[in-house]
Amino acid sequence: MRVAKRAWPELPSHRLNVLSKFLGIRHKHHDALSDARAAGMVIVRAIEHTGIDLAGWLTPVNARGGPAPKPAAIGPLRGERIAILGAPRHGALARCLAANGARVVALVG
Repeated sequence: MRVAKRAWPELPSHRLNVLSKFLGIRHKHHDALSDARAAGMVIVRAIEHTGIDLAGWLTPVNARGGPAPKPAAIGPLRGERIAILGAPRHGALARCLAANGARVVALVG
């Protein structure tokens, strides 16, 4: 899923069955062998699509692009946690939310 989110951030879903359909990969949902094959093909297609080699996909990266900004002590969003998915947590949106008191997080929990 992390590979797919990085290679095709515009997709509304990055679930394996959705990716398989999008990429034209034969896949039998919830079949272990088919799931493994499809996941491998997603990586192959991501390499072709992005030009990032296998070593590049296996190298850990900070997927969020950096730390989230510190929330302001006051503001209308003080005490609120807001998850930003699929975009850097240090970008303009995150800075605006933090300036209004929100704590910007990467995961919904």
